[in-house]
Amino acid sequence: MVRENIMKWSTPTLSDEEAYSVRLPSSFKCDGCTAIAFQISTGMAVFHEKKYRKKKKMAPESEVIELIENICDKKTFENYGLKQMGGINRLSGPGTEAEEEPGMMQGGGKWPNRLAMMCGEIAGELDEYDMYKAVVEDGPEKLFQLICQDNENSVLAGCMEKQMKDEL
Repeated sequence: MVRENIMKWSTPTLSDEEAYSVRLPSSFKCDGCTAIAFQISTGMAVFHEKKYRKKKKMAPESEVIELIENICDKKTFENYGLKQMGGINRLSGPGTEAEEEPGMMQGGGKWPNRLAMMCGEIAGELDEYDMYKAVVEDGPEKLFQLICQDNENSVLAGCMEKQMKDEL
């Protein structure tokens, strides 16, 4: 007798905040931060590699500011949405934990705008050139650490630690 494993997926059920809020709901701040750090660090790394690595110099600040403005556009976040993981809604898209998990993603809608808004807020709180230097000198992980991990300079200090506790 052959036994088949049947997987069933459904689109996430949204709370009122998830469905109607203009801003990224607080329960998605960590996933949002991860997505934004991924997009900024990837964009900066590609930019630097193409224009400045061979010249062995850093980009001028004006180009870095323009780069961040382009990255923090809603079109950057068009491939993000919600996916259920273990009965919990999680933000899914490039650079997120939920991206590789099987399941149906509810994308589009307000998610690209919410992430773009949060990206702009992060860029407004941190110095764009410091973010660029972190990526170029120390690698993409440094930007993630600078933005998302638990330290006093982090925009979302305590975010990852809180998320881990919530998942336990």
